[in-house]
Amino acid sequence: MVAKKQWTGEDGNIISSDSSDIPVDEITLDVYKKTVNIPSENLKVIAFGDSITDGYGNSEPNCSRNGKDYPSKLIKLLTDNGYTISNSSKVDDFNKGISGQQIGGSDSEGFRSRVSSDIPADTNIVFFLGGTNDIHQGSSTV
Repeated sequence: MVAKKQWTGEDGNIISSDSSDIPVDEITLDVYKKTVNIPSENLKVIAFGDSITDGYGNSEPNCSRNGKDYPSKLIKLLTDNGYTISNSSKVDDFNKGISGQQIGGSDSEGFRSRVSSDIPADTNIVFFLGGTNDIHQGSSTV
């Protein structure tokens, strides 16, 4: 199996593609760039992912509790640029990273088991970062 890199618009049409083949077992990745007017007040932001989102392995101790994790830095970047974040008062409200979690896995484990509980329907922006543990731990389904 080979993977081809291509950019697809929201309408499903290919914007550009890279014809070079990359040998892999299986990969499916859809990346969309959406430009919309995002309100600057009362945004609800969620960072959803694994240990990188959680902050595990950061050189700072307890980094997800001291603002050294990337979701805290994103919240600061947004607020410094005039956005008000409605769920930024506690790190647990916007940092939904869990160390060791995989995208794949059974229905009771992994990302699928917590999407509906961790990402409320009224969320404006979701930062998604995952797959590291799937690669590292050899998950067969992603």
